[in-house]
Amino acid sequence: MLQRALSASQQGVMITDATEPDDPIIYVNRAFERITGYSTDEVVGRNPRFLQAGDDQPAIRELRKLREERGDEVRWSGILRNYKKDGAMFWNELGVAAMNGGGRRVTNHVGTVNDVTERKRLEEEFAHRAFHDPLTGLANRTLLMGRLEHALARSARGEVRVAVLFLDLDLFKHVNDSFGHETGDRLLVEVARRLKECVRPGDTVARLGGDEFVVLLEDVTDEGEAIHVAERVAEALRPSFALVGHEVHVTASVGIALNRTPRDRPGELLRNADAAMYRAKEHGKARYVLFEEEMNVRALRRLALEGDLRRAMESPSEEFVVHYQPKADLSTGRLVCVEALVRWRHPERGLLLPEDFVRVAEETGLVVPLGRW
Repeated sequence: MLQRALSASQQGVMITDATEPDDPIIYVNRAFERITGYSTDEVVGRNPRFLQAGDDQPAIRELRKLREERGDEVRWSGILRNYKKDGAMFWNELGVAAMNGGGRRVTNHVGTVNDVTERKRLEEEFAHRAFHDPLTGLANRTLLMGRLEHALARSARGEVRVAVLFLDLDLFKHVNDSFGHETGDRLLVEVARRLKECVRPGDTVARLGGDEFVVLLEDVTDEGEAIHVAERVAEALRPSFALVGHEVHVTASVGIALNRTPRDRPGELLRNADAAMYRAKEHGKARYVLFEEEMNVRALRRLALEGDLRRAMESPSEEFVVHYQPKADLSTGRLVCVEALVRWRHPERGLLLPEDFVRVAEETGLVVPLGRW
């Protein structure tokens, strides 16, 4: 009855002889043969370690240590890399238990074998999705912030520094508007590929969303190393991108920030690099700018202005006014049209001209409802 039950089981079973020095296999069921590809005749007399093909895995070391501590009285379960007869790797959810032969002495070990390769694949896939951008495969914000925190902790214990490069593609919106979002997505994928070629294996390239990328450089000694990477990025983006029959050229504005004290936090360093990137935009795009402390003041002012602009847009007729500038035909002197120019009566800063707020409106998308009004 027991023999028939083991033979019919969908779970692989192997039994070893614990009274022999090498604990050889004395029985395997049909499920074991199906999972591993080995027949009973091919495994009887061999130690189960042959399935590991010499791999030194943490789970194996754990089992080995447990057997050293408890001898044959072992009860353990874990997941190991094992190899089938054809050499294919599979994840084996292995359970091991000692069996007494009617006395106190352990006479056999019973192992259960389960192929959980598909389950492991799905787990790894879900884990990858949780920490990677689905479009480019780069690290996402969650993974970036974790690595940045770890890098800062390491930096605080040594003499090396951490650098963050915040990249924003210039005029990327024009690509989407001209060629469509599918082409824009393909451009982002190609940009991600080129960025990865600009860094060392231990560095991190992340996509925060849209056309914003971050490069995390660990173990840098000074600003020069970060500047060198920024120059490599500019060089990598210089060749055109061939996308669905279109030749697209793209540049990036880059902000660079390095940690200064052991108390620097990940969010602070990222904000500093972001502020430097905006200064690069203001200075004409397609360049890099190193962070300076006064940029934080400017960033806070810009954030406050954006908040005021959003509030003002809720009732634009109260704060926004239109000034009309006439245009005349010089050959006749006749007035032919007028140009409408927006002004903003800020409740605290007084009358603001377009150069004081239109750039913020463009960057936040508020220029569309403002222009419509």
